[in-house]
Amino acid sequence: MGKVDINPKPEHSRYIERCSRLIQELEDRIVLKDWVHLWNDDTEKVYSWSRNTSTGLKSMKAELTINGSIKSLCNVLNDNGKYR
Repeated sequence: MGKVDINPKPEHSRYIERCSRLIQELEDRIVLKDWVHLWNDDTEKVYSWSRNTSTGLKSMKAELTINGSIKSLCNVLNDNGKYR
């Protein structure tokens, strides 16, 4: 991985502030009470829920355990066709 710049440029401050707000917004949405069970598999311990947002979009959240390394997970989640 490349070197991380811990001294961001002033013009990036609005993005950093927005990220902080988005993390809080995500945490607020996860605990909402209108999530509906979508699919559960107790054998594999995979659980998922969906809900409609106030803007009419569909949201989904899932809970599962992944056996593997963080590096492997990041490779799959990143846009790398080798792992898709």
